[in-house]
Amino acid sequence: MSLFTANNSFSSIVKRLLDNLGPGVDTNTGSMARTLAESYAREMATFYATLDLAHRSGFLDTAEGTALEQTVAVLGITRARAGRLTGEVEFSRNSPAPEDIGIPSGRVVTGTSAGSKPLPLFETLEDAVLRRGETRIIVRVQERQEDAPPSKDALPVIDAGKLTVMPRPVLGIESVTNRLPIRRTGEDETDESLRARARTALRDGEKGTLEAIAAAVRQQGVQQVTVREPPDAPPGVVDVLVGDPDFDRNASGKLRVEQAIRDTKAAGIQVRLQFTRTVYFDVEAPGGAGGRGHGRGRVRPAAPCSSSSHSPASPRASPRARR
Repeated sequence: MSLFTANNSFSSIVKRLLDNLGPGVDTNTGSMARTLAESYAREMATFYATLDLAHRSGFLDTAEGTALEQTVAVLGITRARAGRLTGEVEFSRNSPAPEDIGIPSGRVVTGTSAGSKPLPLFETLEDAVLRRGETRIIVRVQERQEDAPPSKDALPVIDAGKLTVMPRPVLGIESVTNRLPIRRTGEDETDESLRARARTALRDGEKGTLEAIAAAVRQQGVQQVTVREPPDAPPGVVDVLVGDPDFDRNASGKLRVEQAIRDTKAAGIQVRLQFTRTVYFDVEAPGGAGGRGHGRGRVRPAAPCSSSSHSPASPRASPRARR
């Protein structure tokens, strides 16, 4: 709500002052009474305008420029400066959307590089809606910048098809990718984009929940993760199952996931981190007609069988032979 109304304008203040002077006072232009009233009204109008500006600068929807930066700073958000990576990503689903699907601004996407290292986090710059009957929508994204100075190893460009992970999936959206390379820009972030990211931070800022833990794990480049409270365990125990193939062999990735869980979980909560592992079987079947011949045929299926390891330190399963 604005404090600067029509009653606080220069002309309104002058009119009120002259009406209260009473009869017999010369209020014509150039008279002493009118000159004094206009001088006072000018100062009061300036005061009301300054007060209104200070009032508007304290709210997310009305603050602008530097005032907006100071308002969103309480959320740990800063304006993205020139030189950040920006581009477009495509949110899609296989079948046409049964209803309109909203994609809020500030939604985070990421991915992994060729060396299985997590790529920078990217945020959507605007609210988008996948309309009913459609299967895909293009949304602008930008790199989430940290307070630390940029690293010398910062990527100048991200190739197409690398941003494929949504730490917090959108209900109804099945996949995300960048059809074109993501490149660096030379302009600062706009006020509208900064406001949109702040609104999303207010919605997604909670920590300690199962969804927050899953999102923190996905930000490390993990695509398949399940977080649940086991029914047979005492209160305060949470199981985290990482389902990406062979992720248990990625030592640096495991350390990043463990650190992300520690930074997100609530104090006093015990998290049991588990990884799915691939087990291969050698199968030998009798050969000959009806399975009664003297010779034996050997069958080696190439398809692996995934199982969950209940202890991260348990030994890797060795191939087994069944007759």
